Amino acid sequence: MINCLFIFDTPFIINAFNYRVTKMKLFVDSTYFSTYWNTFILNALRLSFTRNDTTLRAFVFKQIDANQLSNSNFDQLTCTVFCLLDQLSIDPNNGVILTKLETLLQSLAIIGETSLLGFAETQKNSILHLQQDTTLG
Repeated sequence: MINCLFIFDTPFIINAFNYRVTKMKLFVDSTYFSTYWNTFILNALRLSFTRNDTTLRAFVFKQIDANQLSNSNFDQLTCTVFCLLDQLSIDPNNGVILTKLETLLQSLAIIGETSLLGFAETQKNSILHLQQDTTLG
């Protein structure tokens, strides 16, 4: 599935999401609903990190609480990685969060998920580098 969310701004994504999710829920029994739901959520989270958009990220995490992801272990792993990256961005000095994130990143390496691994590593390093710059300056 192609991710075209990047062409829209955050207010449009949130408004479209609020309108369309009610329509999507009509098809909750559909074979494809959980796949599309997970794809949308994970793509929106990835975009929120790419843009460093905490508004979009907070909105998406709120939606996950209301409408849990399907039972896909990989999607849950991916969502947990994004959640830990978000927590790390809030508290970059938290060793527990960093340790959990490192463990999941090792899991991604083991299963050969190089795309997500590379993205998560870049985000983690950016968060830690930004923290280092603020403590030095």
